[in-house]
Amino acid sequence: MGALGDIEQAKTGGSVDGFRPERLAGVVDAVSDPITVQAADGRVVFANRAAARAVGVETPDELLAASGTVLGRFEMFDELGRPVLPEELPGRVALRTGDAQTLTLRYRDRTTGAERWSSVSAVPLFDAHGRPEFAVNIVHDVSASKATEEALRISEARSRLLADATRDLDESLDLDRTIGTAMALAVPYLADWATLDLVQPDGSVDRVAVDVADPGRAELVDRMWAWSVEPGAGRAGDRAIAERRPVIADMSPDHLALDPARPGLVETIRELRTTSAMAVPLVARGRVEGVLFLAASDDSRRYHDGDAAYAMELARRIALAVGNARLYAAEQTARLAAEDAASRAEALLADLETQGNRFETIIRNLPNGVIVAEAPSGRTLITNEAVARILGPGSLPTETIWEQNVAAFDPEGRPYETLDWPLNRTISTGEVAEAEFRVVHPDSSETWVFGRSVPIVGAGGKVTAGVVVFEDITASREQRLRTEFLAQASAILASSLDYEETIATVARLVVPTIVDWSAIDLVSEDGRLEELAVAHADPARVATVQRLRARISGQGIPAIGEQVVSSGEPAMLELTEASIAEAMTALGGRGVAEDEAAVVRSLAGSTLLCVPLVAAGRPIGALTLVASRARLLAHDMPFATELAARAAAAIYNARLFQDVARFRTILDAVRDGVTMNDPRTLRVTYANDAVLEQLGRTRDEVVGHSTPDWTEGVSPEQLRSFLAPILSGEEVTRALDMVRVRTDGTRVPVEIRWQVVVLPGVGQRLVAISRDIRERIETEQRLTQLARAEHARAAELNAIIGAIGEGLMVLDDAGRITLANPTARAILQPLEDWTIDAVLARLEDPDGLAHAALTSPGTSVTLRVRAPARQWIEVSNYAVEDEPVTGGEHIIILRDVTVAREREAVRDAFVGILSHELRTPVTTIYAGAKVLSRSEGSLDEAARRGIFEDIHLEAERLHRLVEDVVALTRFGEGSLDIGSEPVLLQRIVPAVVGSEQGRWPDGRFEVDLEPGLPPVSGDQTYVEQVIRNLLANAVKYGGSQAPIRVIVRAGEDEVRVHVLDNGPGFPEDETGRLFELYYRSPSTARQASGSGIGLFVCARLLHAMGGRIWAANRAEGGAEFGFALRVMAEEH
Repeated sequence: MGALGDIEQAKTGGSVDGFRPERLAGVVDAVSDPITVQAADGRVVFANRAAARAVGVETPDELLAASGTVLGRFEMFDELGRPVLPEELPGRVALRTGDAQTLTLRYRDRTTGAERWSSVSAVPLFDAHGRPEFAVNIVHDVSASKATEEALRISEARSRLLADATRDLDESLDLDRTIGTAMALAVPYLADWATLDLVQPDGSVDRVAVDVADPGRAELVDRMWAWSVEPGAGRAGDRAIAERRPVIADMSPDHLALDPARPGLVETIRELRTTSAMAVPLVARGRVEGVLFLAASDDSRRYHDGDAAYAMELARRIALAVGNARLYAAEQTARLAAEDAASRAEALLADLETQGNRFETIIRNLPNGVIVAEAPSGRTLITNEAVARILGPGSLPTETIWEQNVAAFDPEGRPYETLDWPLNRTISTGEVAEAEFRVVHPDSSETWVFGRSVPIVGAGGKVTAGVVVFEDITASREQRLRTEFLAQASAILASSLDYEETIATVARLVVPTIVDWSAIDLVSEDGRLEELAVAHADPARVATVQRLRARISGQGIPAIGEQVVSSGEPAMLELTEASIAEAMTALGGRGVAEDEAAVVRSLAGSTLLCVPLVAAGRPIGALTLVASRARLLAHDMPFATELAARAAAAIYNARLFQDVARFRTILDAVRDGVTMNDPRTLRVTYANDAVLEQLGRTRDEVVGHSTPDWTEGVSPEQLRSFLAPILSGEEVTRALDMVRVRTDGTRVPVEIRWQVVVLPGVGQRLVAISRDIRERIETEQRLTQLARAEHARAAELNAIIGAIGEGLMVLDDAGRITLANPTARAILQPLEDWTIDAVLARLEDPDGLAHAALTSPGTSVTLRVRAPARQWIEVSNYAVEDEPVTGGEHIIILRDVTVAREREAVRDAFVGILSHELRTPVTTIYAGAKVLSRSEGSLDEAARRGIFEDIHLEAERLHRLVEDVVALTRFGEGSLDIGSEPVLLQRIVPAVVGSEQGRWPDGRFEVDLEPGLPPVSGDQTYVEQVIRNLLANAVKYGGSQAPIRVIVRAGEDEVRVHVLDNGPGFPEDETGRLFELYYRSPSTARQASGSGIGLFVCARLLHAMGGRIWAANRAEGGAEFGFALRVMAEEH
């Protein structure tokens, strides 16, 4: 990370030795998760585009510019809801401790209020001394899995609670037990404390129960007995009763106002630390039974509309149970009253002789029917008018009780015989007799009667008479049967959570026991009412009824179900002959089939009752019942409404179960594995598909086993010790990295986060969320490799700058020198203050050009350094940007041209000498050649030979002179002195090959470069000359159309260049001579012309640059000529 350190130093201007490498954004922008690099002081020094988008800015540069303020836009909380400070973030902790950190956070945007969940992992990067210098932060969005977990938990818990509530409340008709069950359902599942008030027959409201989850607050809650609901007071409880809807109240201290009428109430609520409350009316059968007051003492629980709908559904079931208990109590009271009346009659008869007319008067005015008959004759002694009212007109016996004037049937439908009547049995046998029977009146109406008869015994123990008391129990019996039916219906509906099966069960439940046929219509997602089930007493007519209803709906005839769902109120229709005739007329021209018309005609004289199906406070459909008038009357409306309520609850529960199943499907689709475990045995009780994928096992192979069974290196004891803090409640969640082993032996690294949850009816469960972290590990490895590459890049660039033979300085936009390499320091020494003025003071500037050269891009001048150095330097100014920007950074190049100027002077002198030395041999050769060409035949042989000898001698002299010049200008005496500078072969080789391609148009060149080649030490010009000579040699001897391959590979301390041709090669014994001056192989000399200098020059140049050269024949034919140069060493 030294390179990154140089970046920060260069930013502050505190040093001129560092260097700022290129940013990493282009490398990691493909990573979809936000990634940042954080310095030790907390500043963000790198961010990818995903990180910029995550905080609401367009580019990483904007994020870096605002790194000090960006966290201020968000509130951060851990999984317990506790605020998280910036110092507690994983990156800060990793920089302090040197350990990798992981934390799941909830972010809330202070501006928009939007929230999201993220898992933040931080990995420290260390400097050369092992100290944390940077932290790499990786952020993974886990909002979807968090939302799924919460929705699944709430849905399952509430579905189970509603099912338990239905079962528990239907098990008892005792009011006190029902009240106790209601409070047990409310606390602690829905509230931390609660009260229950019931509306009395006179309209007053009495408090009947209080409860609290924390036993330590029981004394405080007991005070609430003193403050029941006061109708009309305007408080939450009486408003809920009056408006028949839940009322939610903010009970935080800032919102509580002192009630002068109840000064102690507000104080008690405050002492209970109440934060939120909800008053829920208990409504059933169209009347309000009471109000349930729920209160929360924890900020994590604040009631909202979703809670209100759920609480209203639970309250409705409690109201039904309370109403049933009250009806049962009333029935019991009525029965006891009847029995008491019979007892009183018996006592009166016992005193008959003394009471006389007074007794008869009382009998005749009793509300229950009474008949007194003589034994054993059965002669009627006394009857009252109530007998005729109960048994029907003409039912009074005229002479004896043996006369049959009433059509009666026992509960099984068997007609009553003479001795079946209770009084007849008593007169005949002297026993006490009682019976329940059905009386059918001439108009087909029915009355259910309870009769009880007792004997009157005379002084000798002989039965002298009998008395029977009749009670009309039609209403109470019907209510009892309805209650029993509803209880049975609840049990049947609760027996299945299958959506389609539940709907079909609701339709069949009342057919044919109560009605002739029924239909269920539910509101679809698009708001239309759709028929889902039809049941008929005659199964053969079901299809016909369905076709008829579909035809009516398709032809736009308004359906009663739509009206009921729209209004939310039940409706009853009397299907008279006239109304049926009108319906037939309306359908007459619409192609109604005969079987459909028969169904319509069969409805004449029936009653149609349609009630809404209401769940969670809104209509979800309609239940339609059709029966004969004798079987379905107006007073059946409350029963039908109650049945519809239970049916709606069952359908709603089935829908909830379907939703739970859908949530399970969603949970199975998420990438993270989820298991539920028994905290005692650590065995898995549930596992989603992601866990099975991670383990490579089936669900049967996972459920019932514990995590250590397939985890590497973790024993049950170690895992139990790790989980102890959350099992004891000291911590809420813990995370652990583990390695899971699949059945095929594959090792899968995962991060498992454990948390304890409490499920209603189940108790504590350990939830383990496991995430496959192979991708995260790969990302971390890539980042590590990236950091290493940056180290190498920094070393490479530092080496290049340090090894540059020219001076380099960087000036910022304020004119300060922020960087100077060693060459610049050597040229300008001694120089203590690195400013433009100090540099100008070190230069001889007679023409005043130096200042422009140091401040204006595109300027270049040659100046001389003052004593003692006295060098000549060329000062060149370049802008950092592609286009010159006024006031931007500049790069100043200081090139030492002292030797060049001296060489120029020597060259001028040498040219003079050379021109003189060349003049004589050239003149002689030129003159001799001219004489020979013009004097053919006029010169004797001796003269001609003399001229030829002169030419020959001068030519030899010229040759030696040229040879000396070459030696002098190239190599001089001893070894060649070549400067060392970094050379990038990956840039030079393609450029030279391209140039040679133009020289040899028919040549085929192929270049193979290894990626990431390091710089080598040498002179770029000479390296290019060597490559050109080797390429020319390969073309001449390999053929201009044969492929020439150039391969560049890096070794441990050198980089090798191989030039491969497909020519004839060369004899092995000539290998050592190929690089001698002027040497040309006899085997190939005729193939191409040449001077024998090229390979010699290559060898001398490479030797001077510290490299090496070789030649070898290739096994597959052709020759290989190659060279190697040393890797440029990095300066520290």
